[in-house]
Amino acid sequence: MASPASSTSKQRDEYCCVPFCIGNARTNKELSFHHIPSEKKMRTRKQWIVAIRRDEGEFFKIGGNTVVCSKHFKKEDYRWTPNRKCLKPEAVPSLFDWKLNESSRKAPTSRQSLSTR
Repeated sequence: MASPASSTSKQRDEYCCVPFCIGNARTNKELSFHHIPSEKKMRTRKQWIVAIRRDEGEFFKIGGNTVVCSKHFKKEDYRWTPNRKCLKPEAVPSLFDWKLNESSRKAPTSRQSLSTR
């Protein structure tokens, strides 16, 4: 039987599975965590896997504890109830640090051909 103190002070042990994300339930209480859709929702599940840039294999397996944190969803991906926010069933994670880096890349400079010199 668990002691009352241990059940009330239970630490959430969730970590975001998105590469380079440090979303952690222990250090950031404002984050919410969302499970990758089940195999019953295969289309949405594949969209999530592509979006987070993870492939299942030797080093990454999707299980019951595999979650994506709320940093990767837009405000419009949620529906709000009087008590809490809920992720819409069709929502796919779309906010990632690597997308910020992609848009800030400089365009290549134009060069002259060696044959025209």
